[in-house]
Amino acid sequence: ELRAAFDKENPRLSLSTAVVAGVPGGTVDHAYDFQAMAASLDYIAVMTYDEAGTWEHKTGHHSKFSFCISGSQYYVNKGIPKEKVLMGVPFYGHTFKLADKNKHYIGAPIAGEGRTPHGEGDNAWYREMCDLVKNKGWAKEDPDQGHDPISYHDLTWVGYDDPYAAYDKSKWVKDNGYGGIIVWEITQDDFHPKCCSKSYPMLRAINHGLFGTGSGPETYGCERK
Repeated sequence: ELRAAFDKENPRLSLSTAVVAGVPGGTVDHAYDFQAMAASLDYIAVMTYDEAGTWEHKTGHHSKFSFCISGSQYYVNKGIPKEKVLMGVPFYGHTFKLADKNKHYIGAPIAGEGRTPHGEGDNAWYREMCDLVKNKGWAKEDPDQGHDPISYHDLTWVGYDDPYAAYDKSKWVKDNGYGGIIVWEITQDDFHPKCCSKSYPMLRAINHGLFGTGSGPETYGCERK
């Protein structure tokens, strides 16, 4: 009924929904009517983030490149046209407190939630992470070939997306014929900018990946890759 009502509007209204990333054999298999979703919705925004947390008792990147791909492909495999499927890119990271500051790899044991100097709970905005790495001496590594950056200092560990990760995801979406990108959320970008030399580096990277506009992340003056 809602779809029919939206179709009568002039201009026609778009109908979309946000869904969790799909995992074969998971609860999503039984939670959605995929045929109805394919017929009624213009877009399906897949929230490919918040996958890692303290419940795993170890560090983890909450929006790994491989997870974003599989979580989006899941809906296509269920019959959703890929041009309707949108991949999620977070502009924040999840923070952990390390059990041992000398063990800072992905999967390292933790003592609970961490917190960055200006974080909100265990969340750290991209603009803060850029400053911590570029100007405050925090370490940064790319253990998964540059797709899933991590940063750490003393006992605090963060897995987050930087402009390079945002570009990689957007380029994959474009190259594979998916509908686009959603973000959470725009105020977590370096919009002033305070760390980078160009404003909105995360959005710039996404636009460059999807549309080829502007230049790549290496020109934004942010923290190193």
